[in-house]
Amino acid sequence: MGVPVPVAGYWAKVQHGKKTTVKPLPKDHSGQKEAVLYLRDENHPATVDGVTPQAAMQALIEREHPDELKLTGKLDDPDPLIIKAQAALQKRNVYYRAGDILKTESGQLDIRVSDTQIKRALCIMDAFVKIMRKRGREFKFRNEVTYIVISEEEIEMALRETSTATIREDRWQTRDLIPNGRLELKFGSYEPTITGRDGKVPIEDQLAKIIARLELMAEEMRVKTLEDKIWRAAYEEKERLRKLTEERQKLEINSFQKSLRDAIRWQETNTFRNYIDHIEKNALMAEQPDEEILAWVQWARNKADWYDPLIEKADEWLVSIDRNAIMKSEPPSTGRRGFSVAYETAEPDKPAWPLLPWHLKRQA
Repeated sequence: MGVPVPVAGYWAKVQHGKKTTVKPLPKDHSGQKEAVLYLRDENHPATVDGVTPQAAMQALIEREHPDELKLTGKLDDPDPLIIKAQAALQKRNVYYRAGDILKTESGQLDIRVSDTQIKRALCIMDAFVKIMRKRGREFKFRNEVTYIVISEEEIEMALRETSTATIREDRWQTRDLIPNGRLELKFGSYEPTITGRDGKVPIEDQLAKIIARLELMAEEMRVKTLEDKIWRAAYEEKERLRKLTEERQKLEINSFQKSLRDAIRWQETNTFRNYIDHIEKNALMAEQPDEEILAWVQWARNKADWYDPLIEKADEWLVSIDRNAIMKSEPPSTGRRGFSVAYETAEPDKPAWPLLPWHLKRQA
C-alpha cells in the first residue's frame, strides 16, 4: 500500500523525548486503499480469507450436526453409554449425604456431579457422544478412565462438576468442598489439553466449539505421533547400524588378534621344529643312535603338530589345553629329578611316557 515506516532508531528517539520526523503519506498512491483485519486465533494462524482452522471446523460441525447441538434438557433416545451412566449415577449407598458428588462406575463414561446436575450432565454427554459417533469416533474404557479415540489417538476425557471451598467456623477451620453447579468438560490429562467450562456461556452452547478444538487437537497429536514414529524409526536404524559397526569392529579385532597369535605360534612351531631336527641330526651322527632320543624326537614332532596353527593335530593328553595360553601357564608339578610324574599315573587305556627323556638319562 506504500505506507511509509519509521527508520531505524525512530522509536528509541520517541522513548527518550528526542525530536523525530514523520514521513508524509505519498500523494500519488494508486494501489490498495483499504486493509481488512481479522481476529487471529492464538493457537492457529489465519488461513484463506482470514478463517482460522477452529472457526472452519466449528462451522462444519454446526452444519453437519444441527439436531444434536439443540439440547432441550431432556434425554431423547439416549445412547447406550448414557443409559448405563444414568443407572450408576442414580445409585445411593448408606454413606450418601445430600450434595455429595456422585460418579459413574468403572467401564462407563467418566461423569462426576451432584444430584442436581445429573440430568443436565447426561444431556450434554449424550449430545457429545452422538455427534462423535456420527463422526466415526470411538470410546474406550481402561482402568476407570474414559478415552475418546480420534485417528488412533486415545484422549482421556471426563465431565465433572466443580466445587467451591468453604471454611467451617469451628476451632479447626475445617475446609469443605461444596459442588457449585458449574460443569467442566476436559480432554487430555497432560499437554495438550482442552477444557470447556460453564461461564457466561453454558457448556451446552459451547459444544460445537469444544468439539472443533478437540478435533484439531487430535490432528495435532496425530501429526506429532507420526513425527515421533519417523524419528524413532530413524533413531532405531541409527542404533542398528551402530551396533552392527561395533560387532564388526569386535570381529575385526578378534580376527586380527587370532591371526597375530597364530603367526606367533607358527614362528614358535618352526623354531621348535628346527630344534627337533638339530637334536635328531646329532643323535643320528652317533655310532650307536640313542633310542630314547629318537623316541623323544617323535614325541616332540607330534607336539609341534599339535601346536602348529596350520595343523592343530589332536593330542589325547592335551584335549582341554588352550594352545594360545600354554606358554603363559605354570608347568605341572615334577618329580625329584624334574621328570613329570604323569608317566607314573597314566590311565590304563592310554600309553605311559614312551621312554625316559634323554637329558634326564644323562643326569642319572
